[in-house]
Amino acid sequence: MIRRFLVILVLLVAGLTELTFAQSSGGANAPTAPPSGGSDSGKNAGAQVYALGDQAFLLNAGLAIPLFFQQETGAVAGTNLSLGGVGSLGWDAYLNEHLSLGIDLGGMFALSPNQNVLFMVPITGTVTWTFRHYPFEFPIFLGAGVNFTVLTDQLYFGPILKPGAGAYMYISSKWELGLRATYWWVPEIYFGGTTPASRSRFGNFLGISFSAIFHP
Repeated sequence: MIRRFLVILVLLVAGLTELTFAQSSGGANAPTAPPSGGSDSGKNAGAQVYALGDQAFLLNAGLAIPLFFQQETGAVAGTNLSLGGVGSLGWDAYLNEHLSLGIDLGGMFALSPNQNVLFMVPITGTVTWTFRHYPFEFPIFLGAGVNFTVLTDQLYFGPILKPGAGAYMYISSKWELGLRATYWWVPEIYFGGTTPASRSRFGNFLGISFSAIFHP
């Protein structure tokens, strides 16, 4: 299952990379700078100016780094998890030149010492503020939503926060490539009953991803 996940991520990234470099090669298909305009046309000549209704699609794939678990008492312990994989698909809609709202479907996996696989699948709404200096963009973002955690036969459903930042470069008028770092803060809270409240903890993970953005 892990191998299939990694193969899919590699194929998606390879396909996007091949497409973008094909668009940027030679003749009539050579990339053109996005249209200039707006208040930033001086220092950001050639920069894309987004308006209400513009959209973007995002693909991210990379490395998941388990950091630590924190108990409700504040005590911190290691995760005993291996490095893993992280990926997500996202859609953003611009409200103005810098601010956008969107939705993100993510996935993360890592291995426990006995080779059991921890899966997390979050669905988050996101708000993003983007700083631009053409041909570069630097978004900062916050995602909040729900997360499904699966380990062997155990399923936990709870909240998640995903703040992060990225750095991108336009390689054509439609495509950007770059890197992004996303912090996953994953509360796992119990209220007694079959699982005592003392088992509550807060997971902390870091995702480092190669990222592509497509502007239709």
